[in-house]
Order: sequence, then C-alpha cells, then structure tokens
Amino acid sequence: MKRIKIAIADDHKLFRKGIISMLSGHNEIQTIIEAENGKDLLDQLASNPPDVILLDLNMPVVTGWNVLSELKSKNSPVKTIILSMYEEESIILNAIKNGARGFLSKNANPEEIILAIQSVMQTGYYFNDQTNKAMLKKMLIQETINPVFPLTPIELNEREEEVLRLICDEKSTAEIAEKLKLGSRTVELTRQRLMEKFGAKNSVGLILHATKQGFIQL
Repeated sequence: MKRIKIAIADDHKLFRKGIISMLSGHNEIQTIIEAENGKDLLDQLASNPPDVILLDLNMPVVTGWNVLSELKSKNSPVKTIILSMYEEESIILNAIKNGARGFLSKNANPEEIILAIQSVMQTGYYFNDQTNKAMLKKMLIQETINPVFPLTPIELNEREEEVLRLICDEKSTAEIAEKLKLGSRTVELTRQRLMEKFGAKNSVGLILHATKQGFIQL
C-alpha cells in the first residue's frame, strides 16, 4: 500500500510535534517534511515533494499565504490543508480561493485531521460542514455563484436524503456517522454520490444546488 506523504509547516514547535506524533500512529501516513516557516517548507519541497501539506497561515519569514501563492503559480499537484486558529469567513474563503483543498481549526480532533488527509487524496478536497454552510450563505448573499443544474430530475434514496439533510444542518462526517450508525467512509462515499447527482464539485456546491432545487431550506 502506498503511504500518503505529509509535510507540516507551523512555527509552534509543540503543536507541530504533536501533529507528527499523532500521524505516526497511522501506517498509511508518513511525515516526510517538518518546517517552522514557509521558507523552510518551500526549500524542502523541491527535493522531497509530499502528497499533502498541513499548513499554518501565520508564520514568520514566509507566511502560509505566500506558500499558497507560490504553489498556485507553479500549478503544483501538492494538496494543501490549512490548520489555523482563525475561522473568520473571509480567511477561509480567501484560503480556498488561493488553492487550499481543506480548512480545519487547530482545535479539530485527530480523527478529523486523518479524515481530511484521506479525503483530499481520494476526492481532491475536504471542507468542514460548518465552514461550508458559512461560505455558502456568504456566496448566496454576494451572488458570486450561478450554478448550472442537471436537466434530468434528481432522485435520492432514504440514506442520501438523511445525509444531505445532516450536511446542511452543519453536522460533521463523524456526527453524521454516529447519528445514522454508519462508518465515516460510508458517509463520505454517500456525500460523493450526492455531489455527482447534483453536479456539484464540493460540499458548498452541493448545499447550494440542493437549496436552489428545493431539497433543502436554509
């Protein structure tokens, strides 16, 4: 089994070491880069590219914002998950616009961090459901999205309806799994099927399409 190669960049040594220690307990994940700032990270990326970067935004010398910009300008295939103590909508949205594939609070539990890593490798993204709904509301207010809906009617089975409702109720994957007595992987696969049915690229688009088509009321 190919291991997922991880880089972590954070200027707080205790937090950085804690994440590395937590990841070391998972055989499918290998931390190959540890960096205390963006410059240190970028210097190591050239010779030892990871699959996923866990990135703090506010670091000395070179910030996480600069790292995102550099990766975007180079069309880098490396996927970035932001781990930040800040959760303002403007910060989350700007990070995603600049190429982040996921955004997690530093208070996220270890299970969610692992799930985020697995998800960005499998589907290309991972966004917290509460963050998704906040972004969606902002986009709807600003009218920054004009979705194209499928021509054929959408039919959902009972499980898909339950998962969709809970996604729109700001429930995390773990909370949905617990409530419906399903595995986290089953919830993620159901989410993926929902996005395919609605023609959405991520959970934000899924909630938007479901709302616009009357499946959900915000």
